[in-house]
Amino acid sequence: MNEKKGIIETLGDYMNEIFDRDKDGIISIKEIFSVFPNMAVPIAIMFVDVLVLAAEYRVWDFGVHVTGNPLLAVGFVLVSAIPFFLGQVFWLYPRATLIQKAIAIAFICASLYTSAQFGLADLTKEYSKQVIFSFLVQLTVGYIVGTLIYIVFDPTIKANRMKKKAQDAATFEREIQGIANSILESLQETLQAKQKLASQFGEDEVEKALGQLRGRKRDKRTSTNTPVSAMNAETNTPPNPTLAGNEQPRQ
Repeated sequence: MNEKKGIIETLGDYMNEIFDRDKDGIISIKEIFSVFPNMAVPIAIMFVDVLVLAAEYRVWDFGVHVTGNPLLAVGFVLVSAIPFFLGQVFWLYPRATLIQKAIAIAFICASLYTSAQFGLADLTKEYSKQVIFSFLVQLTVGYIVGTLIYIVFDPTIKANRMKKKAQDAATFEREIQGIANSILESLQETLQAKQKLASQFGEDEVEKALGQLRGRKRDKRTSTNTPVSAMNAETNTPPNPTLAGNEQPRQ
């Protein structure tokens, strides 16, 4: 015996599970109609979507009439029907904020308005191609900007951005600590070398030698710029401030 159920049997079981409320194995008319109130919202959504799809064929036909190209006419449908369905998805997003819900409503309203304008132009035959093409470009830009704003204000995106900032701050802090550690290690090695020299030659001798090394360039510059002072220092003879010009010292 084949244990696999056929398609008809599986469909029958599914129908019984949905409509057979009293589980007596019989689906009555009352049980069928009792299901629809509980599915009022999904049915309403399906009804609106079917009407929009039917209207979008008219929009596409109008696009073909304006552009003369079936592929270019798809652009009319993209700014008319797609934002409508996208707005429904935006609204049903569980984490949607007030800004995101407002964008979803704006998408739906703009889509319906666009479809109505194209339908009115098709019926009245009064339209300007330049105005229609400008309208299409403006709608496309508006939908792109609206979608970007929707993404930016998404709670998950904001949380990931905050997480990335925290990770970058932690990485930068580790780099700073690594540089500070390297500087302190170099300073420690310098101090240890200085202490080793002081233990061998004495602290005074080490300070004297380091002072001469640090000031050698400065002393050389000073001796070059002031030779008279250096000469007086070597002979221990102070300069005579009274000697000037051709004056002779008094006897």
